[in-house]
Amino acid sequence: MIVNRINYNPFKFKYNKSKYFIVTVVFLLSTSVYFTANVAFLAAAFLLFGVMFFYKKINLTKDFKIILLALTILHLANILIYNFFSFRTVSGNYIRFLMPFFAVMLVGKRFPHYFVQVVKVFTIISFVFYIPANIIPGFNGLLQNIPRFLGTDPGESNHFIIYQVESATALGLNIPVLRNSGPTGEPGEFAGYLILAMIFELVLTKQFWTKNNILFFIALLTTFSTAGYMGFFILISAHYLLFGNKTKRLILFPLSVLLIMGVYYKFEFMYQKVDIQMKMVTSAKSIENIPRTARIPNLVRNTEDSFDNPIFGKGRSFETRYGSNYKNLKAQSISNNIGNFPVQFGWPFFLFYSFLMIMGFKALLFRYKMDSKYAYVFLLIIYTMAIAQGFLMTSVFISLIYLRGVYPSLSNKAVKSSRKISYEPIHNHPYL
Repeated sequence: MIVNRINYNPFKFKYNKSKYFIVTVVFLLSTSVYFTANVAFLAAAFLLFGVMFFYKKINLTKDFKIILLALTILHLANILIYNFFSFRTVSGNYIRFLMPFFAVMLVGKRFPHYFVQVVKVFTIISFVFYIPANIIPGFNGLLQNIPRFLGTDPGESNHFIIYQVESATALGLNIPVLRNSGPTGEPGEFAGYLILAMIFELVLTKQFWTKNNILFFIALLTTFSTAGYMGFFILISAHYLLFGNKTKRLILFPLSVLLIMGVYYKFEFMYQKVDIQMKMVTSAKSIENIPRTARIPNLVRNTEDSFDNPIFGKGRSFETRYGSNYKNLKAQSISNNIGNFPVQFGWPFFLFYSFLMIMGFKALLFRYKMDSKYAYVFLLIIYTMAIAQGFLMTSVFISLIYLRGVYPSLSNKAVKSSRKISYEPIHNHPYL
C-alpha cells in the first residue's frame, strides 16, 4: 500500500488495525463479564496470538523464559505437596501468562498508546449509556433488554460487552446518581483501567491534564470507587510533590491535599467505608471470625493464608487452597484481591512479578525521558487498587510485566540512569 507520508499518522487506526484489534481483545478479556466468564475466549486469543507471534519470528525474552520456568516449578511443587493435579488449572495458568506476552510483543513499543485509545473509546461509549440512565426514568430497564436479547448476561441481564448496566448509587451518597461501570463488571474495576490509562497518558505526553486525562478523570468521578479515588490521589500527589516544579510543590500540592482530605472525610464511600472495614478486622476474635464480605477483611484473611505455604503457594484450585474444607463457603475468601496472589503463587513469585512490573515501567519511562522513580509510584497505585480488585491476574496488568521486553535496546544500567535526564517537554508528536 502506498502511503502519503505528508499526512501519515503512525497511530491512525487504518494503518494499525491488527494492533488495535490485539489491544482491544486484551482489554475485553480483562474487563468484559461475558468474555472473562468463559476460558475458551482466553484460549482462542492465546492460540491466535501465539500463531502470529511465531509466524513473525519474534524472539522469546529472558523474563518470559523465567516466568515459564517459575510456573512449571510451582505446578510441580503443588503436585508433590498436595498430591493433586488439575489440568484445567495448570493449563489456565500457562495461557493466562503466555497470551499477554504474545500480545505485548506483537504490538510493540506503542502498546501504551493503543491502550489509551481503546480505553478512550470505551469511556465515551460508557457516557452514551450512563448519562441517559441518570436523567431518563426507566432507561436502565430498556438497556437490560439488550443483554437479554444477545444472551451476554443470562443471570442478571446487566452486561452487554461494551457496557454494564448499574442500578446502585454510591454508599451514603445523598444525590441519587448511578455508578459507572463502563464495560467492566463493576465501577471499581472500571476505575482501575481508567487510572492505568491516565498513567500511560502522563508518560506519553509528560502532561497531567491532557484532553484524554480530563475525560478519564470525569469518568473516574462517576465510578464513586474508593480504591479508584485513592489511586488517583496517590498519582496526582506524587506528580506534584515528587516531580513538580516549585510552583506545583508550594501551591498545587497543598491545594490537592486539602481537596483530597475534604473528599475523603466527606463521603461515606471513602473514610467511613474504610473505617467500618478496619473495625471488622480489629474487633474479630480470630482470623476465622473476620467477615469475608468486605475487601480489607479479605485482604487480612488472604495475607494470613499466604504464610501457610509462603514459598510455593497453594495453587489456584480450591482443593489445594482449602483442602478437605474446600466446599465450605465460610472458610473461603470471596475477594480475588492482591492478597490472593501470594496465596496462590507464593511470595517469591509475587515479588518477582512486582520486580518485572517496576522494570517494565522504568523501561517505558526511559523511552519517554521521564524520572524512573515514577515506576514505584505506579506500582503503589496499582497495588492500592488491587486491594479491592483482582487486577493482577487480568491480561492487561499481566501485560505490564513484559514491557521491558518491548524495549530490548534498553539495558538495566540505562534504565537506572533515566533519573539523570533533563525533563524538558517534547513539542512534536506527543507519542513519538
